[in-house]
Amino acid sequence: MTQMVARSLVGFALATLSFGCAVDPPAQATHQHTATLLSNGQLLVVGGVSNTDQASAELLNPYFLEDDCKDQGLTECTTDLIDHVNTLVRHINAITVPLESRTTADMTPCPAETGAGELIPNIFTYVGPLDKTCNRIVNDDCNAPLRGNYWVSIVDDRRSSDSTSFRVIWGGAPGNYTYYGACHADPNGYDNITAGIPKLLRPVSDENGDGIISGCVENHVYQISFYTFDASGLKAYIQKNNIKEVSGPFLVDPLISIPGAPSTSYTNHFESGHVAVKLKLKNPADQIIVAHVENNYNGTPYIKWKEAVSCTP
Repeated sequence: MTQMVARSLVGFALATLSFGCAVDPPAQATHQHTATLLSNGQLLVVGGVSNTDQASAELLNPYFLEDDCKDQGLTECTTDLIDHVNTLVRHINAITVPLESRTTADMTPCPAETGAGELIPNIFTYVGPLDKTCNRIVNDDCNAPLRGNYWVSIVDDRRSSDSTSFRVIWGGAPGNYTYYGACHADPNGYDNITAGIPKLLRPVSDENGDGIISGCVENHVYQISFYTFDASGLKAYIQKNNIKEVSGPFLVDPLISIPGAPSTSYTNHFESGHVAVKLKLKNPADQIIVAHVENNYNGTPYIKWKEAVSCTP
């Protein structure tokens, strides 16, 4: 048993977890303990088992996190959002000039379509789409059937005192983005050119049936961050400048207790509770840890993090 678990821990550190139907897991006892992720990436196990590498491996390895079928999965928006953040992080990490020495001559211009760039030195933006079916679920006049995506800007302001949060902006005018020094989608660009639907949140028809074409619900201050827990059970937020890569989003099993995230958050589609990612850190060099995802509008219809799934065992 010890040998099997040790192999599984290595597999978890290097591979993305799978969802939906899985192979039959090995026989195991039901876990009745609490586990919290520490800032060093290890698991603090409380109740029933000792705090050992074997216990950590047993709780975090894909076999033990998978039932025959999962009833919840991550939405396309969640995986795309994490991928967009990772693209932005990798773009910043590729810069060779020290940030404190950079000038406008060192900037990467704002992207014409999708990608990363800067409007102001050291305020970095990724511009790209999130699928309409799981992003900004609001019944307003921008919720057009022929719209495929809501276009967002993900911002990492390295000039700010906020060293842990990424801003996500949905807006209807360039000024909603430039106010924060951020790039934005082409104001003359279209999400659906045939239907005349713009990338920015500008309504073109009465979609909610109230008889008028009115402005759409926006959010210029949505934020996400990543955290673990310290040995005292307090949140330890990950510094953005220590992140090398973000990957492998997955749902933590609802049987694992997460402080501040009740078990009901596992099935609440608009909460990021139980959503976790793998982070590769710069220091310690290339260490991979598991971190939770936090947002500042938890439970509100801006991102649908999860969705019900079904499969046949």
